[in-house]
Amino acid sequence: MVISVYLAQSPKMKIVAARDLSEAATELKSKLTGQNLMGYRSATDSTEDAQEWMEEPLSYEEINSFVYLHATLLETLRLYPSMARTVRCAISDDILPDRTYVTAGTDIILSMYSVGRMKSVWGEDCLEFKPERWLSGDGTRIERPEDGYNYAPFIGGSRTCIGILS
Repeated sequence: MVISVYLAQSPKMKIVAARDLSEAATELKSKLTGQNLMGYRSATDSTEDAQEWMEEPLSYEEINSFVYLHATLLETLRLYPSMARTVRCAISDDILPDRTYVTAGTDIILSMYSVGRMKSVWGEDCLEFKPERWLSGDGTRIERPEDGYNYAPFIGGSRTCIGILS
């Protein structure tokens, strides 16, 4: 699943990267919901007749109505991002949001794996698989962290994953 920096910069490889991310997320979601049977039940009980799923394709609106499934995928990628870390090089002197001064040419390692496990961001239960953390109080919609950089599987800024931009 790991794509080298050279290949990742190729426009053709963006399709492969998206495919690998989807594959990893689906595989991990299955594993984690198997460990959390309540979550699996909630993710699959979103429609009245599951048999209808297999008879005709779901519409865009129907897919978007699976709020708990969306929360399950977000939680899976929080704990197990398909790209655990990335390296960026400062092209000019800069100051990071936490006021750290960075000189040009400095390599900065971003660990999405670590950010997804920070107690300061996700709370004392940061190591638990808990899709409910993404749901609004009434469970009808997804609520993302205010600081978009706290959820890092898709990076951010000008390097945001192409699939998240739509």
